[in-house]
Amino acid sequence: MLPRSRRRPCPVAAWATWTSDSALPIRRVEQSSHGAGRKAGPVPRRGTGGLSVGAYTPGMPRIDAPTVAEHRRLRHAALLDAARQILLEDGVGALHMRAVAERAGLARNSVYEYFRSRDDLVVAVCADDFAAWSADVETELGGLADPDERVLRYVEVQLEFVAAGRHRIAALVGRAQLGPAAHEQMSHMHERLAAPLVVALEQLGVPEPMLSAVMVSGVLNAATQRIEAGADPETVSATALRLVRDGLF
Repeated sequence: MLPRSRRRPCPVAAWATWTSDSALPIRRVEQSSHGAGRKAGPVPRRGTGGLSVGAYTPGMPRIDAPTVAEHRRLRHAALLDAARQILLEDGVGALHMRAVAERAGLARNSVYEYFRSRDDLVVAVCADDFAAWSADVETELGGLADPDERVLRYVEVQLEFVAAGRHRIAALVGRAQLGPAAHEQMSHMHERLAAPLVVALEQLGVPEPMLSAVMVSGVLNAATQRIEAGADPETVSATALRLVRDGLF
């Protein structure tokens, strides 16, 4: 993005402001070259549903959804998908704002409307993946009443996800050069992912449940490395389960 002093003035005489409340009509502000503005009134709706912005004017953002909130949600998702594709195809070194914008079909400046920095974008991609991963783990553990069964199933399902390749984003991001704030947010994600394990260990009455959870995570990390190196996932999982079972029960 150019410094403020070097930015060229927008040649378009009209600029639009929106509200995320879909019940309100979009209003347009017409601005002359002298900087004075006046409200031109609501832009008419088309039909009975959604908002209409009329014909597209170069230099003005295009609304591609029934509401502005949905438009922003779709763009946010498109940017995350583009970043995820770049990570998986080209590695973390290729993940730059310009590359993400090009992959999503947007101007580079549009990326900064959603993410302040590359670190923010990386964290957002990981948060999206961690949320889905955590939800699936919770689903797998939901029907198990005994805490010892939940601990063992927790280990088993984590390695199933690794064998399926679902950990690749986290593994790639782990090699990225991120700032302290991003690392802290990533640590919080790992803590939330381990929360069901800690709860089950507490219910088992295991001494130092937090420390025990860290130890179990160490077994999972070693097992993940073996699976990545080409070892048979079922053999690795069985060995990890035996170590956890013998160490805790």
